[in-house]
Amino acid sequence: MYVKCGCLEEGRRVFNEMEERTVVSWSVMIQGLAMHGQAQEALRVFSMMIEMGVEPNGVTFIGLLHACSHMGLVDEGRRFFSGMTRDNGIIPEIEHYGCMVDLLSRAGLLQEAHEFIMNMPIKPNGVVWGALLGGCKVHKSIELAEEATRHLAQLDPLNDGYYVVLSNVYAEAERWEDTARVRKLMKNRGVKKTPGCSSIMVGGVIHEFVAGDDSHSQANEIFDMWEKLLGNMKLRGYRPDTSVVLLDIEEKEKEKFLYSHSEKLTLCFGLINTPPGVVIRIMKNLCVCEDCHAAFKLISTIVNWEIVLCELRRDVKDWDAELNWAVRKLKGKSLITLILRIAWRVFVYFIWAERNNRIYNHCSKPSSCVLEQVKGIIRLKASRLQNIKGDLVNRILCNNWGLSLFD
Repeated sequence: MYVKCGCLEEGRRVFNEMEERTVVSWSVMIQGLAMHGQAQEALRVFSMMIEMGVEPNGVTFIGLLHACSHMGLVDEGRRFFSGMTRDNGIIPEIEHYGCMVDLLSRAGLLQEAHEFIMNMPIKPNGVVWGALLGGCKVHKSIELAEEATRHLAQLDPLNDGYYVVLSNVYAEAERWEDTARVRKLMKNRGVKKTPGCSSIMVGGVIHEFVAGDDSHSQANEIFDMWEKLLGNMKLRGYRPDTSVVLLDIEEKEKEKFLYSHSEKLTLCFGLINTPPGVVIRIMKNLCVCEDCHAAFKLISTIVNWEIVLCELRRDVKDWDAELNWAVRKLKGKSLITLILRIAWRVFVYFIWAERNNRIYNHCSKPSSCVLEQVKGIIRLKASRLQNIKGDLVNRILCNNWGLSLFD
């Protein structure tokens, strides 16, 4: 829970204080470090795990491959993938193959990734093809992007993620007619892009913003705060990265578009309303663009404030694997059994959080905070159980690759 909320140090503290660590706790720590981009530390923890005599499982290797993927450790990733069967007797599942394609694609080895997919002993799903499509976007391979999209269109024709990526690929190549064709195809098929939004909890209340949001009661203060920050940022050499705005519009319009991203507005609101010394935690439902990453780093130094920005879909990579495996284990069991298990986990979480409400030190009403978290869990589980594959594809396409279209 701590690492998913951006509290890596707190998660590490709890891990270090555990009297007994099972493969579950080791795997969670490895995945948490990978999630926060600390791949080398994740590999070090894995070495400690082996030295302690704890046998890794399939989830452990998903965390390791995830870590290697984000740090470009291709050789290490290959070694882990081959060793999981040779040394540990674990047969790779679709999640492991997806991580390997993600690893190769990120490193620019697109042809090798494509051959890897074609030689898989099991049928590739949307996550696998989505990983290749994301790599095509980053490394500008239109031909492979079109092939991946054709497969994805058959696997999940109503998922908005791969339409967005293909549109981005065309836009970066300035093939605006093809970009318009993809958008028209989305409209004809009734596919709508998930709108980007950012949220922050202040005073026990969750505030949510979308791009260009002027509906908030403090909108004028928020925009004034941004203008002040922007002035200070430019004095320190900030230049807006308009390359992330994949629209055929004037440069000035692109800058205005960047300045109104939901996470920037949310940050300004947080700076206005958060007491000094309290960490500002912002959640984004999609990916965060490179310009916002750069802006947040600079703003943090200007205001001397600790800021945590979480991309929700990226942060649930380990949950995706866990959920898929849970569904397979529950195959053949009744829906009532599944509902009861979800209800029990929510209940346990509620009791635990109430007893440890110090983690909500920025919240004047811990009960309301926990209730909001429980509501979020229920909504999250319901949406994922409704379309697990669609959620996984969206994660690969819209988060792991830092893609942003229309924010």
